[in-house]
Amino acid sequence: MSDKKEILFSIKELISIEDFASRNPQFRDPMLMNLTKYPVDIMKVSPIQGLIFAKGNEHTGFNHIYQRHERWTSKPKWIESKDKHGNIEIRLQNQGVFREDSIPFFDYCNIADSVYKKENLNTEKNKRPELFEMYSGVFTHRDGKTAQYNLIVYKDTKVVHTLYPQSNKNNPKRVKGFKFTRGSISGSWDIMNSVSMIKIPYLNHEKTVKYVLIFRRVLHQNIEKAIIQVNDKTGKPFKSVILGKRNVDFKNHVDGLNQMELMRLQYADLRELEKKILKLEKDGFIK
Repeated sequence: MSDKKEILFSIKELISIEDFASRNPQFRDPMLMNLTKYPVDIMKVSPIQGLIFAKGNEHTGFNHIYQRHERWTSKPKWIESKDKHGNIEIRLQNQGVFREDSIPFFDYCNIADSVYKKENLNTEKNKRPELFEMYSGVFTHRDGKTAQYNLIVYKDTKVVHTLYPQSNKNNPKRVKGFKFTRGSISGSWDIMNSVSMIKIPYLNHEKTVKYVLIFRRVLHQNIEKAIIQVNDKTGKPFKSVILGKRNVDFKNHVDGLNQMELMRLQYADLRELEKKILKLEKDGFIK
């Protein structure tokens, strides 16, 4: 759970951002994306409504939207809530994410332009009206499908604070009670023994790697084992448990690894293996 203070644009920064946008109409070109360095730098301006997407940070602007609501890059958001017994627990917030085919470069502006209408002003659900204006409306995607989105801009400006889908139907499915997030995948290749290893770390709310899911492939035997590495409280390896093994035809694999496969596994549906990890944990076999 993040304890960082929320950093928003100041009034002075908002004035500067809007002034710069008004003096540089080329930012409204749909094919242009400005290279940015500082949070107040403008990345995009929507062509129709002139909504401004500044670089921002993890709390506001383009970076916030991209990090929190893109399926492939979403940062986990840990929050405190009460369970059915009234006890405080830390869990993952299930914020809505964009579709798999999302193209931030184009889609953010197009969606914002579609939603930013007077009749879509949502005062009822705006939790911070002293800072922001909230708009809720429908956007029609390239395939003709429609979706509801929320757009939040800084009050009395066209500077975008955030943009996100109302529904969480695009979210990757999670195992109920599995309170870990998937970290970045890695792979290695032992050419002498014809063995490849793919490792997927799982982190808790303290960003400690609690488990590492390992796929160990012995290419000349066509065998793949799924192993869970259990770490101690400091994130150091403690013990390993074999979850299962299977026969796989590796005849077309040069080294058992390729970047496309690593990317696929990074976002693959691994719920069946995650359920096994959760069961082992609940049964007290791994702590």
